[in-house]
Amino acid sequence: MSKASSPDSYDSLMARALAKVDARDYRGGAALMESALHIESTPAVWQLLGITWKECGENTKAREAFLRVAELKPGKPRAWVNLGATELDLGLFDEAAKHYKRAVELAPDRADLRIWLANAYDRAGDLPSALESYRQAEALEPNNAEVFYERAFAYRNHDRFADAGRDFARAYELDPKRENAL
Repeated sequence: MSKASSPDSYDSLMARALAKVDARDYRGGAALMESALHIESTPAVWQLLGITWKECGENTKAREAFLRVAELKPGKPRAWVNLGATELDLGLFDEAAKHYKRAVELAPDRADLRIWLANAYDRAGDLPSALESYRQAEALEPNNAEVFYERAFAYRNHDRFADAGRDFARAYELDPKRENAL
């Protein structure tokens, strides 16, 4: 048996990991990915491991994997976005905002990143920063219903119901299929 086809080879471990993930055995897949990472540490596998741990609801382990991706690929917005999203799930709102901000710095023309950053600021209780990020997203994409919808929630979270109503109405005007904006 050649080294490459050995059951303990990187390729074999990753093939088996992907098969487990495809079968929704996320924990089994994650264990095999971790073994593969001992052989060869790649950002792509760390990314997949983070996503796999998220599927298991293991957000702390997912965060560790996404931190590793950010270390290995600091110039990639996706690394920071996945890290920020996981930190939101963990209630680490200030950390999430910091990491979403890094993603925005890397891709300043993406309104979606600014919306996610705004949501993190809102969850951290920083409404002024959230509103500024929503304003920037709106400037990039003035007809993006998501900007208005998410900002409406931020206003509502801070008891600014008239502002929330205005933005929910605008979100519905832009995207009438989004009935929950009413």
